[in-house]
Amino acid sequence: MNADQLKIVARLQDNLYTIRQLAGWSAEEMGGLLDITRQTVYNLERGRPKMSWAQYLAIRKIIDLEIERQPDNFVLPKAVTVLLDDEELPESELTELQEALKTIAKGMVSRSVNRKVALKLAMQTVDAATAGIAAGALAKCSGAGIMSWLEISREA
Repeated sequence: MNADQLKIVARLQDNLYTIRQLAGWSAEEMGGLLDITRQTVYNLERGRPKMSWAQYLAIRKIIDLEIERQPDNFVLPKAVTVLLDDEELPESELTELQEALKTIAKGMVSRSVNRKVALKLAMQTVDAATAGIAAGALAKCSGAGIMSWLEISREA
């Protein structure tokens, strides 16, 4: 792989967990789509082993197909664009966005949070980042703050 390919592969690998959750896939479901085991999905999410170019292409393909299959999931295409394709978002803001979305995704996995509410918050977070407001309240939320907001929303 050349340097540009290494960079975009690393960016997908760094965000694979969050994107998988936003797509609504378990590791087993994603593995089935890729003809790999759920353990391989977990390993790729943890960066072990480094993702190959072929794996990158296969994963991007299933993400694109899922975006077409879920037209009501507005956050997935926006998150993919910002997390994977946006070269203009400053690194510090990208890191804040990644942390916020990962926290939201973890709440969805634990089933402690209503998926619809979590996707709405994820959408607001991505919108704030793309509007250049990453320093604002949504993108600056700590993990605990996001989880508290989600818990309050779930109880309402």
